Amino acid sequence: MEPQGNMVIKIEDAVKKAVEDTINAEVRSGAVGRYSNPSASGHATSHPLALTTFDTSSTLPDFIPLVGVAWPEPVKAVWKTFKANSIVGLFPELSRAWITVDNKLLVWNYGTGRDFLVYDEIPELIVAVGNPVTPATAVFQPHITLVFPVATPKTIHLLGLCVVGDEPAKSAELCVVNLGFSALAPTLVIKFVGLNDVGRIFTAGADGCLYELMYTKESTQLFPRVRLINYSIMFAGIPILSTVSSLMSTFKQAWGKERPALLDVALEAKRKLLFTLDAESTIAMWRITDDGLKFLSTIKYTRSSLDRYRHSESSMDGAERLVKIFCVSPYEENCSVVVIASNGEQHRYICQEGMWDRIEGNLTLRDRLPSYVPSNREVSVCFASDGIAIFCHTEKDDESAPSDSVTVATSPKAVIPPHHHCRDIVAHFEPSSSRMVRVDAIGEVPVKKSVSPNELCSQVSCSSKQFVFAHRHGISTFMKLRPVDTLHMILSFSGHQTRDSLLQRFSSVYNASDYCCMLVQIAVGCTNVPAIVNGPYIENGIANSPLLQTEKSHGKSQGPLSMEKVGSQLINTTSQEAQRLAREILRNAMMPSWHEGPTSASGGRQIVVQVSPFALGVAAYIGRALYKVWEMTMGNLPLQDLAVIEVALSSLVRLLNSLKKDVWSENLVQPSVPFRWDQSKVTLTFPPYGSSVSSYDLKMLQSAFLYSAHFLCERVLQTIKFAKQTGYIPLSLDDSKVSFAQVVCDQSVAHRLARYIGRLVLSSEHTVGFSQPDRIGPLTQLQLECPYFFSSIDVQEYSARIELDQILSSSNESLHACSESKMTEWESSVSRVAASLWTSGALQGICQQLKALKKEDAVVRLLLHAASQLDPSNSVFEIYLAERNGNRSQNFSSTLNAVYQQKVKLLTAVVGTLEETWNTHRSVVDDLLGGPLSSGSIWQVEPSDEMAHCFLFDWMCVPRDDATITSMLKETLSTIQSPFLEAYLQRNALTLGEQYAHYLRRTKKNFKKAIEVCAAMAQAPLADISREERIPYRLRCWSEARDCAAECNSDQLALLEERVKLMEAQLQLSKIICEFINSGLPQLDRQVSVSGQALLTERQIALEQLELVDNFALSISQLLEVAGLFCAFGGAEVQLDVLSASNVTDASLYAACIEQAFQRRNTTVEETARRIIGKCRHLIAFPLSHVAKMLEAHAFHQSPEGSTLTVDILTDCGVEHNIVFFTLASIVEKKDAVGLPCEVFDRSGVTDAFLVHSLAVALHHAVFAPHLRSVQLHFLRNALNTVREGINRCAYFRGDECSRRALTSAEQILEQCHLAAGRLTSRPGF
Repeated sequence: MEPQGNMVIKIEDAVKKAVEDTINAEVRSGAVGRYSNPSASGHATSHPLALTTFDTSSTLPDFIPLVGVAWPEPVKAVWKTFKANSIVGLFPELSRAWITVDNKLLVWNYGTGRDFLVYDEIPELIVAVGNPVTPATAVFQPHITLVFPVATPKTIHLLGLCVVGDEPAKSAELCVVNLGFSALAPTLVIKFVGLNDVGRIFTAGADGCLYELMYTKESTQLFPRVRLINYSIMFAGIPILSTVSSLMSTFKQAWGKERPALLDVALEAKRKLLFTLDAESTIAMWRITDDGLKFLSTIKYTRSSLDRYRHSESSMDGAERLVKIFCVSPYEENCSVVVIASNGEQHRYICQEGMWDRIEGNLTLRDRLPSYVPSNREVSVCFASDGIAIFCHTEKDDESAPSDSVTVATSPKAVIPPHHHCRDIVAHFEPSSSRMVRVDAIGEVPVKKSVSPNELCSQVSCSSKQFVFAHRHGISTFMKLRPVDTLHMILSFSGHQTRDSLLQRFSSVYNASDYCCMLVQIAVGCTNVPAIVNGPYIENGIANSPLLQTEKSHGKSQGPLSMEKVGSQLINTTSQEAQRLAREILRNAMMPSWHEGPTSASGGRQIVVQVSPFALGVAAYIGRALYKVWEMTMGNLPLQDLAVIEVALSSLVRLLNSLKKDVWSENLVQPSVPFRWDQSKVTLTFPPYGSSVSSYDLKMLQSAFLYSAHFLCERVLQTIKFAKQTGYIPLSLDDSKVSFAQVVCDQSVAHRLARYIGRLVLSSEHTVGFSQPDRIGPLTQLQLECPYFFSSIDVQEYSARIELDQILSSSNESLHACSESKMTEWESSVSRVAASLWTSGALQGICQQLKALKKEDAVVRLLLHAASQLDPSNSVFEIYLAERNGNRSQNFSSTLNAVYQQKVKLLTAVVGTLEETWNTHRSVVDDLLGGPLSSGSIWQVEPSDEMAHCFLFDWMCVPRDDATITSMLKETLSTIQSPFLEAYLQRNALTLGEQYAHYLRRTKKNFKKAIEVCAAMAQAPLADISREERIPYRLRCWSEARDCAAECNSDQLALLEERVKLMEAQLQLSKIICEFINSGLPQLDRQVSVSGQALLTERQIALEQLELVDNFALSISQLLEVAGLFCAFGGAEVQLDVLSASNVTDASLYAACIEQAFQRRNTTVEETARRIIGKCRHLIAFPLSHVAKMLEAHAFHQSPEGSTLTVDILTDCGVEHNIVFFTLASIVEKKDAVGLPCEVFDRSGVTDAFLVHSLAVALHHAVFAPHLRSVQLHFLRNALNTVREGINRCAYFRGDECSRRALTSAEQILEQCHLAAGRLTSRPGF
């Protein structure tokens, strides 16, 4: 226990405060930026092979492709019509790409791929298009959502954009509006930039001047409503003086040096700074003020200015001109401006403002990063953002070369070893991998901005950075990986052998809390929560087929992995395999640690327990998810952020629920010694010589921490639900200033908010936008879903209004109680009047509320009680039976019919509830119905209601689309403990024979009756069962009968086993006939005469035989006759099965079947022999010599000089060595007569020398077998003599060359056997 003064704090309160302190600390740490290693330098190249191999020459990819969308054919058709000029650009905020076709502007929605528009009201050639900005206040009508500038060589037009609907911009309809706002352009426009919040637009001119496009609602005598203000001259914005200044500037440039043209302009909205880059590589910095622009300073790029920034890896001789300028976030280690040279070098500048005011400022070169672009290429299109630079480059001095090679340099905060000393990760995308030709524009996807300067914090609730490339094939998107994406990629796509090494390298650059936090994020499937809430940036399935075909047919992957597939999985949903691996790793990180602390003031031992990395990761995940809203007031909560948090923490709650009882429990154990919680650590104070901390203590302390974290998540989710449901209600002045954290941590604040909302909604004096009946339902639902807010509130007033709305009794207030005892008491009281409640309509409302409380079992019980009370004497059961039997025409009283109809509705509601609950709360249905091994509780609710039981029986036997569910319910039927089950099964024995037999066998133990039922079913016509299911059905019946006979030691067991085997043979025969019919052989259409009747095709004969086999239980003779017709498809083997099952002892019958079995199509002699021996070698009458002859004939045909094939197959099939030898000896000595000659053997002309060789091989196998000591001496002597005699006998007759070689080989084998036998007989004890 934890002492505080004279009080003893309970473990619940202490750990609650500890978790809240941990969350507070995590939120505070999220406000601290995370910076790169200051000593890092150089770069490492990324490659997908780093995922699947141990090659560390390259590092893991940090920038990977996502989806590509091809230009649709209508867009390309318009595009192809251009004659003079065409440029391409992007509106990433709107998911639109634009193309100018001479004087036309085409805008296409690549986010959905469904719509595009063409604006052709501009009469001149378009040379520049600016990004849309929010218009200035009170200038245009409200339907003008955005404005954007379009420039021609002579005029600048301001056009409007109408975003129709409240949907996101990607899904909304867009239209371009001619506002009638235009101004003459004094020079050719190079680029537009806009300050979105205030609608200001600036432009860079080819004359080197910087302009602002000013627009107002009305014109005046001095100021037209649209005008260009030149801030590069004096007296800008003053009508007369600015004109004079402009003329003076023109004369000055005419007689002197012209002002260099501006190449680029960039804007930093946060600090309202504007930067320009001119053709002489001079950078100018301007301050955006309310009155215009204020020039601050310039800095010029020269060779001398770079001397102090030279790198060993690049030479100044190749220094190039600056071409593009970009503003980046101040979080990027104080780097504000990145300027890119034509050769790919990056010049990073720091913007330093005045110390005392914002009037002064200057730029200072921070460092220069070397080029990652090959020296023979130059940059044509580039882009820079926080920690990333993208270069599209082409061959120098080759204007026709497409800019299709892409180099990307990212600067992650941490790089995994062995490249952890590198600053940048460089990726190269050649045309074969990127499928991009002639990149025209690059843009950054406007995902949710980072809520924290710490990327480990922001990645929980923010998506990865995505970039859009517009090129000649279409639109391609790429993503920059966050640390959690890299970990997700390792878990999903690394090789099994390299995964552990990659995880070890990855975890070495993060502490245990950060690493486990990322694992938790993957384990709960929330690596990209904004995409779950808002959907993907480009809709799934929009990747058009032309681009995909290009990728498939012409694209070559960078490595063994498809990086598009990797990116698609990382950006969409977390893979199940990654979640499983993350959970396995987390399971190994669930052990708390402890160490000895300093001795306390009283001399006691202090042991400090640190919760496990898993618990730290959970707390970090919660804190990072709540970072943005934790200290935000309730009146300013953004609903979009709440939706993200709700998804993230709901997934975490599900993960923690799955670990309940194994890792943590709701039952907290109070420590027996003084303790003190400090965030994630707890200090235990033991007596000086007392016991130490045990593993049980560690587990209980961590269990308390995880329980409190789980409870905090529940409170957060309830607070979010409360805020969303009551967002339309204005809070009081004091409550609107309460922070989100205060509501979550202090329940009294939550109760105060709930009381205020309740009074406001239920009070007739206040109107909140809807009628009073509509207020009660949502508030009642909110009470059920948010007990944290309403647990201690008196709900008598709410209950009274619910009674008026649903016509319930006053006992309904117990419906909201959490106690099981109260719930049981309430159910007992309601069940007594269930029928009357059903008649009044109140029971239906009660059932809906019970379903909302996940009490479907109570719903079923109440409905069954109501059904029984409607008909206590079971009078309507006769109507039910009559209707089932088709005799509904019987006369029944109208009263009885009315009761029957109501009872059917009630029982239909019962089965409807069971079906609804089947997919949501399966365990409830299992408890009610029971299973194949035990009866359920539903049968004891109303044990005397026969109609209810039979109604449920019928429902369980209804065929369903899922055959597994149908079978399972029927199996459950036989275990039900109902007094009406046996009579029901007897009535339906024709359709439920299997279940009846199971019931007799398992429940009644009446084996004799069960055997009779099974036999009757097996021999029945089975007209109600499909033809293909009849043989399996008969087989199951005979198998059930055999099992019954075996269980009761019946004298019918042998007969039933024979029946089972014969039915198995019949099933196999049915499959063989089907195979013959479906074989497509030409002989199917051959006509033959059958029994002197009309000619029939073999297909018709086969169909007749199939009909016979499937519909009837055939006798032994019928099976043999039908199987003989299909020997080429395995019919002979079926004959062998039939002979074996019927215990036939005539070896000649087996021999005839064996010879026919070797005629089977599409199988080898070896395979056939192995199957036959496996089936029949245990039979006494089995003619093994016949199989050996077939093998010898086959082997002789393949190798007449001798073969081991026969002996090898017989031995492999388990035939003993001496039996193999004696079998072959009988063939050699012509003593193997089985009453039927082997025609194949006789026709093959197998020589005696070949047979003697096989006999010698059999002797060799016997002598050299592993179990030599089991070989008898007399067998060896007789066998050696037999082989010798055979060789001598063959030697008298001069045979062909093959025979002589076979005899020679046999003599050599015999000599080896003599030597081995001599050594064997000389051993002691042989």
